[in-house]
Amino acid sequence: MARMVLGLAWCVLLSAAIYADAPAGAYVVGEIKAIVDGPMGTDVITDLDVAQHRFAGDFDLDALILMYAKTQHAESTGISITQDDVDRYLRALSQQGQASGQALTPDSLRAMARDLGCSLDELYTILKKLYTANVTMEQDVHSQLTITEQQVEAAYSADPEYKDGVYFLQTAHVPLEAGQSKTERKRDLVKNAAAMKDLSWSIPFDINDSELAAEKSFIKKMKRGDIHVYELSDGFELYRLTNRTERKKLSLEERRKDILARLREKKFEQTVKQYNQDRLSEVVVTKF
Repeated sequence: MARMVLGLAWCVLLSAAIYADAPAGAYVVGEIKAIVDGPMGTDVITDLDVAQHRFAGDFDLDALILMYAKTQHAESTGISITQDDVDRYLRALSQQGQASGQALTPDSLRAMARDLGCSLDELYTILKKLYTANVTMEQDVHSQLTITEQQVEAAYSADPEYKDGVYFLQTAHVPLEAGQSKTERKRDLVKNAAAMKDLSWSIPFDINDSELAAEKSFIKKMKRGDIHVYELSDGFELYRLTNRTERKKLSLEERRKDILARLREKKFEQTVKQYNQDRLSEVVVTKF
């Protein structure tokens, strides 16, 4: 509590911020938006600080508060990030961006600093804090992402997946002959279709079990070589099953890679959420 009172007093004294890139004799006044009082000291956040982090994407006040909480945690655990570390990080980003023509260069960094209204040294300080916060979180989070074999097996049992059955078919259209009733014609087709030589069968095609319409569910009961007579308004459609593969439950080994990816993603999200909550619980935040 004493540290918090001192932090508030110190904040009042810093209500006007002087920036190195401002014209001589000019003062850039930053409105204080929050104070983060943590194990390693007190950080004051102004609206200018929030604006200067906009290059990092959707970076609002809450995100900046969390970043300061993470950097204080890093300092308290002895993690130290130097300017050389930041330089290596920027070089890596530059190499990744070369393919898309977005490589970072000294000129582009100076232009970024100008756009943000800060000096190059201040931009390095911002990048250093961001890098420190991210590196610390990655080290803590990734050490907790181990997935056990028991977890994989449990996920496999709880959510079975199947490989669809496939039906290989041919069809033939048979019009209704003049003077013959549908009932008679259908009876004749059911009895003799397999032996009829004048039927014009289609090119073979396949259809998955899950794609079958309800009115074609009879295909599921057909055996290889079976012919089914399907009644139409102008005649009949014959379905001949040439082959089929049965619906099969996928084995654990077939699904292992996908299960691991899904479990890791879920655990990563949960671990990051808990990590952020833990970091915020270590600091006292006052918003204005």
